[in-house]
Parts: sequence; C-alpha cells; structure tokens
Amino acid sequence: LHLDKVDSTADSYSLLGTDLAKELEENGISPVTLPAALLTEEWSIKEITYQYEDSFSAVNIEFTQDNILVALHIVAYSYAEQLGGDIHNPHKGVQQEINGIDVFVFDLPREPLAKWVNGLTVYTIMTNCDYETLLEIAKTIQ
Repeated sequence: LHLDKVDSTADSYSLLGTDLAKELEENGISPVTLPAALLTEEWSIKEITYQYEDSFSAVNIEFTQDNILVALHIVAYSYAEQLGGDIHNPHKGVQQEINGIDVFVFDLPREPLAKWVNGLTVYTIMTNCDYETLLEIAKTIQ
C-alpha cells in the first residue's frame, strides 16, 4: 500500500459543521473526513492530543463506547513527498471506495486497522474491536 498512489479526493464533506471538524480545522487538520459513526451519541471522546511541527500538524483522538476503544490518528502534511508508508503482510484486508476515497481496512494480527488519505491528510484508525465492526465504522466516512 503506497499512500501517494491512492484516490484521495472526497466526494463530499458533510461533517464539516460538527464541533470536532471545526476544532480540527482550527488546529491545522484539513481537509476533514471522519467516520460519522464515531460522532453519534453512542460514542464519546476520551482524549484529544495535538502535535505541531514545521512540516505537519497531527492529532490523536480516542473514542470510546462501552469496552471499545478507537484511536484515530490524523496527520496533515505540508508536502506531497511526505505521503508514503506501507502496511506489510495484512492477514485479511479490503480496499473500498467510500465517499470517493480509497479506504483500506486490514485485519492485522493484534488489532484491525483502517487507513485513508484525503489530499495531504492521512487518517489511521486502530481499535480493539473486531474487523467487521471496524469495516462498518469505515463505511461511514464522510
């Protein structure tokens, strides 16, 4: 998986009016595409941590629901050359176009992982839920 070679332009940005999307944009994370499932009343945000460097802005957001933890890591890069990264040897995985973006969901040995790119912004979800649940969450990216 080479992130600089995937379809990375969302068809729509229907969550931009949410408080979280506004906060992310105010902190240098743009464009914003998030799983709508994580913004429902069923989920709560446990923690948000920002990091700023010369060539990127990043945020880690932890969502919780009952015993499920979803860690969303977002990095907004300044230059296209910074995109990259590989996911090696996925046990089981699927590539789906969701909202015009190539989204990759992998069932890795310790935890499932989802990854997508929108412009120069890379999104990664790691979670303790099962692969099928993560796939359903990923299908709500807007």
